[in-house]
Amino acid sequence: MDKVLSTRIDEAIAHTLDDLAATLRIPKKRIVEDAIRLYSDTLEHQADPIDASFGAWSRSESPNELRRRMRAAFEEAMHRHRT
Repeated sequence: MDKVLSTRIDEAIAHTLDDLAATLRIPKKRIVEDAIRLYSDTLEHQADPIDASFGAWSRSESPNELRRRMRAAFEEAMHRHRT
């Protein structure tokens, strides 16, 4: 099932899209879909999401230390706004 997508693009890009569709005699929809697929493929080869996030959960501080630090920052901010 197709989904309607609305976005603002640069006028030069819109003209390029029109020219490509006319020159290649294919729908603009196909040009946009193919371009997004190609762009996605290049990103997939550059960075694996697992490798990019590996170790994100590893912290030098314990959960209790993190909670205490976050709570202190929150309380300080609340105190600043009360006065």
